[in-house]
Amino acid sequence: MNPVIVQLLLQEQQVAYLITDQDLNLVDVSAEAVTLLNLDTAGAIIGQPLGQVLPEAIGLESVLHDLIHHQFPRYELNWINRETRSNQPVYLKLEFFPLPTGETPGLVLFIEDVTELGQTRQALTQHRNELRLLQDQLLKQNEALAKANAELRQLDELKSTFISVAAHELQTPLSAVIGFIEAMGDEVYGAVTPRQHEILQIMQGSTDRLFNIVKNLLDVTRIETGRLELHFEPTYLPYLIDTVVTELKNQIESKRQTLTLELDPELPFVWCDQNRTVQIISNLLSNAVKYTPDHGQIRIRAEHTPAEQAIHLSVIDNGVGIAKKDQRHLFKRFFRAASAAQIQASGTGLGLFITQSLVEMQGGQIWAESELNQGSTFHVTFPLNGLAKKTEKSLRNLA
Repeated sequence: MNPVIVQLLLQEQQVAYLITDQDLNLVDVSAEAVTLLNLDTAGAIIGQPLGQVLPEAIGLESVLHDLIHHQFPRYELNWINRETRSNQPVYLKLEFFPLPTGETPGLVLFIEDVTELGQTRQALTQHRNELRLLQDQLLKQNEALAKANAELRQLDELKSTFISVAAHELQTPLSAVIGFIEAMGDEVYGAVTPRQHEILQIMQGSTDRLFNIVKNLLDVTRIETGRLELHFEPTYLPYLIDTVVTELKNQIESKRQTLTLELDPELPFVWCDQNRTVQIISNLLSNAVKYTPDHGQIRIRAEHTPAEQAIHLSVIDNGVGIAKKDQRHLFKRFFRAASAAQIQASGTGLGLFITQSLVEMQGGQIWAESELNQGSTFHVTFPLNGLAKKTEKSLRNLA
C-alpha cells in the first residue's frame, strides 16, 4: 500500500503515529503524536532523527534497522512514562512496524495512550509491594510472638513447678502444727487455761486458712498442668449438699444467718467426682456466708432440668453483691471483686477459678448473676448419670 494512502488512513482515524525513513529520520508525524509525546510542532521535527524526538529509541537502532528489513514483524515498548504540557503524567504504548515491502523502506510507529491502565498497574504494583512488606513484618512479628510464647510457657511451667514444690513442702510442717494445736486444745499435754484455749482457737483458725491456701495452690497447679484426676461415680447431690451444710454450720450460726434448702426430693443421680463436687458446693456456700452480712438470708436450690439432662444447683444470697464491671473477671485466677475489699473479706482469689475448672472438667457449666448491694446467685449444672431415680435412703444403704 502506498505510504500516502497509509498516511491518509491514519489521519482519518486520528491515530497517533510517527513515520521514519530507512535511516530512522522522521518523515511524518500526526497531530495526536505531537500531543501525546509533548513535542514541538510537527513541521519543526520533520527530518530529525527518531532518537532525538523519542529518547526511548536510542540504543535500539540495530533492532529497528532489522525491523525495517522485515527480520521480524513488530517491536513494542510498553509503559513509556511522559508528561503532558499541563504536567500530567501519561503512560504510552509504542508499536513499531516496517512499511510494506515494495514501498520506500521505513518504519511506522503507533502510539497508544494507556494512562488509565498504567495508573491501575502502578497502583497494583504499589499495593503488592506494600502487602509484601506487611507480610514480612507479620512474619517477623509472628516469629517474635512465637518466641515470646515459648518463653512464657517455660516461665509458666517453672512457676507451676515452684508453686507445687513450695506447697508440698509447706503441707507437711503445717499438718504437724495443726496436729499439735489440736492435741494441746484437747489437753493431751496437760491442762490449758481458758485464755490459752482462746489463743489455740485463733492459731487453729489461722493454720486452717493457711492450709486451705496451700491446697488451693496445689489444685491450681494440677489443673494448669492437667494432672488433676477425677473419679466419677453416680451420686445423689442432696447427700453432698447436706455434708457441706454440716461442715459450715458453725460459720452460718456464728453470723446468725438463715439457710434455706430447696431440694427436689426426686432428684436423679448425677455423674461426678464426689470429693470435688463437695469442694464446688463448699466454695460457693462459704463465699455466700462470707459476703452475706449477719442475719442475712442464704438459699440452696437444686432442681432437675430435663431439657438439659442435668441438675441445676443455685446458691443465692442477699449479700454485698458484685459490680457489673467485676463480673466478667470473676472466674480468673487471683481476682477479687472490689466489694470484697469493702467488707475486708480475706481470700486469695483462687476459689472461683478452681470451682469453674472443677465444674467444667465434670461436664457442667457455671455462671453468676449479681447486683451490687443486692446479693448474688451462682448457678452450676451437673450432668445426669442416666440411672433411675433413687432416694437419699437408698444411697445411704449403698454406702
